[in-house]
Amino acid sequence: MIFEFFFYFKKLKYFDIFKKKNLSQKFKSYIKKMNKFISLFILIAFFFSESYAQEKLTPELLWKLRRLGSSVISANQKDVLFSVKDYKVEENKGKSTWYIKNLETNKTITLPEVEGGQHSCVWIDKANKIAFLSKKSGIMQIWEMDKNGKNLTQISDEKEGIQSFLYSPKEKHILFVKRVKMEKTVQDIYPDLPHAEARIIDDLMYRHWDSWSDYSYNHIFVASYQKGDISNIIDILKDEPYDSPMMPFGGLEEIAWSKDGKQIAYTCKKEKGKKYAMSTNSEIYLYDLDSKKTSNLSS
Repeated sequence: MIFEFFFYFKKLKYFDIFKKKNLSQKFKSYIKKMNKFISLFILIAFFFSESYAQEKLTPELLWKLRRLGSSVISANQKDVLFSVKDYKVEENKGKSTWYIKNLETNKTITLPEVEGGQHSCVWIDKANKIAFLSKKSGIMQIWEMDKNGKNLTQISDEKEGIQSFLYSPKEKHILFVKRVKMEKTVQDIYPDLPHAEARIIDDLMYRHWDSWSDYSYNHIFVASYQKGDISNIIDILKDEPYDSPMMPFGGLEEIAWSKDGKQIAYTCKKEKGKKYAMSTNSEIYLYDLDSKKTSNLSS
């Protein structure tokens, strides 16, 4: 690429200046020297860049590079919450560290490490607190802490654990996603065979892409929320053997709160077995918190 630039540079009409008779010999000499200097500079830059790349750009160096992860700006637009992941080749794993950067002072603070990790961090309480997922208690739950890392508090206690969460705009409610078992395993049907490694398959969707069915489904739960307390938990997909977010790659991008926090829109394909496998048509549903009714917006 540098050589292409070099030859193109040499062909520029700029060098037609030598053909003009009204230029002084001194100026022409100056232009010639500049031409040689620029040409030499380009060649040196090329060889140095090639040498540097071959010497430094290695897999080991790439693994040493820090990876920027999630980033969330506060509602008052004064702070940015972001994560950086470092990898240790000898341990074959990486670890994320969370930081807060103040956009006014340009200062960055490191949040204290939480045993069990920190995932999906978001701002709450007018950017005075941070909420996140952690396995600190042994299974993934929702936790909160002050922006300075103090007053760490677990606010959820779901036996099955939680996959994701989303506060309502006014933070009067919170929704979260967890797996709900709705189908029987071989051990459920034959309790006298607790160690049986088998499946009873009589319909499709026992496997989706690279994921085997675990007899459970992603369900959205909504609860009242007040200053770290969760109550009145409702499964808005109760008794429905469907996934929302959809399997296997769906996430919170398929769920949204209304601006007033009174409704939840979500994506779902409410089909089973062969019909589910044959269809690519998902629908948008709207759940109303007051009436507790669901309507299909897209059919």
